[in-house]
Amino acid sequence: MCVSLYQFDLTDDLADKDYAVLSVEERDFAQTLRHAPVKRRYLRVRFHLRHVLAAFLHTPPNHLRFTKNDYGKPYLADYPHIQFNISHSGEHLLIAISAIGAIGVDIEQPRILHTPLVDLVEKCFSNPEINYWQHLPAAEQLLAFYRFWTRKEAFVKAVGRGVALGLPKCVIADASPPYLVSIPSECGTVDDWRLFDLPLTAGLYGALVIATQHLPADFVPPLITLQTSEKNHD
Repeated sequence: MCVSLYQFDLTDDLADKDYAVLSVEERDFAQTLRHAPVKRRYLRVRFHLRHVLAAFLHTPPNHLRFTKNDYGKPYLADYPHIQFNISHSGEHLLIAISAIGAIGVDIEQPRILHTPLVDLVEKCFSNPEINYWQHLPAAEQLLAFYRFWTRKEAFVKAVGRGVALGLPKCVIADASPPYLVSIPSECGTVDDWRLFDLPLTAGLYGALVIATQHLPADFVPPLITLQTSEKNHD
């Protein structure tokens, strides 16, 4: 399969034997994380990432070597043609792997926001998106915010630039299915990318963006493989 998607529940701790698949660098970095929940999540994310990439590539998980591009996006030193991206929210993790081009994913679990929603919209949305959002019934605004947010995040992650690219510059049509209206010129054209909303469990919102250069015309995102920590330990 040219693209694979995995959703994980991160509520379980790793067993002692699981740490053996992590690199020295990963274990050393974990020791610098003073906040216990952050450290615990980091270790579980790295464990799951190594295992799904290893299964995709048919190689031992502890043999994988990671490096980063100039913008900090990680890739596999020995398999630069394999693209992957991760997103986590709360105790949920999504991993996407692609053998046919750049890919980005984002998931969000609705939560109490410390910044007023209207302020986030004005900061991160384009003018047409703001106008659309403002005219929605109040009961629909939170859902619409997360839909637009995950789509934008998935795009900037696929490009490899992150939010520094400028979320308001990535304009998305509220349509079914959604599509990109305009993007920064350095990212190519809107025809270079496809955008998909993802069906996720646990009330999560999610989106996927993938480059179209080698994408089959009839491509649809694969079913998401839902795994728990217990299943992955077997």
